[in-house]
Amino acid sequence: SKFGSFRYYVEGGDESTQKLIEDATERAKHICELTGKEGRMCTNAAEKTRSYRSPHVVLCEEQAKEMGYVPVD
Repeated sequence: SKFGSFRYYVEGGDESTQKLIEDATERAKHICELTGKEGRMCTNAAEKTRSYRSPHVVLCEEQAKEMGYVPVD
């Protein structure tokens, strides 16, 4: 995703609905978007030093290496 995190918007719902969405959003920050394995927020290594940053994605270590991405932190 452009922001590197799960986004889900809903009209209506109650506190429990909002809590479920918040929990899923938090968990998604640590799940590879491609494999479902444990992951980290990454950006394209070639663009990390430029003023324009590539979109952030959550990737496992293997996918990040294969795609030329590095952890953001």
